[in-house]
Amino acid sequence: MMTDEELKRIVSDVEKRLIALEREVEWDKPASEAFTRILRFSIDQNRAIMAQNELILRELKKLAESLDKR
Repeated sequence: MMTDEELKRIVSDVEKRLIALEREVEWDKPASEAFTRILRFSIDQNRAIMAQNELILRELKKLAESLDKR
């Protein structure tokens, strides 16, 4: 299981790569190359979303545990 810091690092790394990709994509390149880059972008974006969801789930579990202890 990944730590919160590892998940946060994934999200941050993906955000940085997505920003770089947006700057680098040359929309006049052949369609297959552009499609490949966009597909990679989508995969990275999904990875970041999964990491964010895991962080949210962990926080909700902590909150539920603290409420149960009351």
